[in-house]
Amino acid sequence: PVPSHMEDYDDVMRGLAASKPLWDAYTEASQDLPLVGLWPAAHPRLMANRQVRDCNWFKHDPAYNIEQPNHLSDIGLPLTTDPRSACVTVLSGRIAEGFDDSELRKMLAGGGPMMVPAGNDVMHTSSK
Repeated sequence: PVPSHMEDYDDVMRGLAASKPLWDAYTEASQDLPLVGLWPAAHPRLMANRQVRDCNWFKHDPAYNIEQPNHLSDIGLPLTTDPRSACVTVLSGRIAEGFDDSELRKMLAGGGPMMVPAGNDVMHTSSK
């Protein structure tokens, strides 16, 4: 038999077991609450709506990386997956191109939008 050293985790496992009633109470009290936080804007048709530059539609472009704003949670800012309960909409890189004008107006009229550059790229705007 291979020695497992699982006994090294006995204190951790006892601590987890002891905290279960508290965790159960916490999850029961919060189960119907909306997810509130920053919403990293994403659109299911982003790649279909994006502007094609230099005929490289299939080329990876970090400006369209919808995961870019996820690092905000690493510094303690709460994220939500539900735009209806967002206190802030995070527009990263060129993600705004995936939305139509009415969707963008609604975002900009709500809780303060936050622009996050993708990598070293800065969000570009054009006047029409």
